[in-house]
Amino acid sequence: LGITYVYIRQTHEGIEIYNTVTNFALKDNLVLMTGNNLVANIADRVNSNQPSLSPEEAILAAATQLELEMSNTDIRLLEKEKNQFIFSAAGISQQSIPVKLMYFTNADNDIRLVWDLSIYTLSSKNWWSVRIDAVTGEILDKLDWVVNCDFAICEHANHSQASAAKFTS
Repeated sequence: LGITYVYIRQTHEGIEIYNTVTNFALKDNLVLMTGNNLVANIADRVNSNQPSLSPEEAILAAATQLELEMSNTDIRLLEKEKNQFIFSAAGISQQSIPVKLMYFTNADNDIRLVWDLSIYTLSSKNWWSVRIDAVTGEILDKLDWVVNCDFAICEHANHSQASAAKFTS
């Protein structure tokens, strides 16, 4: 179709702000569509620009608050690039644990410095995407990337049991 899509991620002092993306659809040097999810007045709303917790401490804080049993507390750094790290699975994850320093806008509209990380649990029941406050160690936000559905238990909001249709000739 000849459309070019451009995505811009917002940063403050070189640190990305979680879930802030602006996108543009361009054709023949014209903007056809735009979406804006940027935040304003960042400098006035940030709690800190230096983490008190190390990325390793953020993994331990997440594991504790998610009630994950750590059979191996040997968290080894595998890779590092600026504010992004990859750590060993540390006995709690099926995969290496990526950790990234970011800003996150909380429910009070404050912007908090966080460690963004993900842990794919050994049971495969959860793949947690977590934002840990880089100053206090508190989980500010978490998402489970694993979707579970048990059809034996019918407690879904949109669930209704339908009787079998009867066909007559």
